[in-house]
Amino acid sequence: MGQIVWGPERSEGSHIEIASLCSHNLKDYTGLIPQNHFVILWGARNDSNKGIANMKNIKELSRIKRHMRLRKKIMGDKERPRMSIHRSLTNLYVQFVDDLNQKTICSVSTLDPKVKSAVKHGGNIKAAEALGAQAALMAKSKGISKVVFDLGGYIYHGRIRAFAEAARKNGLLF
Repeated sequence: MGQIVWGPERSEGSHIEIASLCSHNLKDYTGLIPQNHFVILWGARNDSNKGIANMKNIKELSRIKRHMRLRKKIMGDKERPRMSIHRSLTNLYVQFVDDLNQKTICSVSTLDPKVKSAVKHGGNIKAAEALGAQAALMAKSKGISKVVFDLGGYIYHGRIRAFAEAARKNGLLF
């Protein structure tokens, strides 16, 4: 039997929902899900609603779950913002977020001209190192020296580790 499991509230007016639908159709739950909520679905493997809730990439689903658990524990503010990283196959993205005011202080990615000119491909370790250096410089220009590092559910290995070490080498404390 399927069930909806509600996630923790993130802020007033919006929060992320996690729904587990195993044997029910999503249309049965539309009255229960408020309009300003996001729903992450899992389950639904061998039943009729495969097209609605079948998560083909189990690794990405696991990463999202790890990130949700992590976000319950960490929070950034104006003095020590959360440095959130996202990685795709071709690029890396970093944001410095003030969670109390719900503002992104600054952001940088491997698509930015300064980083892109330094590396050939944006999705490798060299690009992560260049991005770490650029992110640290941008944070210093905004008056940020200490951050809370949000791994985004990724393992501290490879590109994430290279980014973190480069950011530390260029003066960020976390």
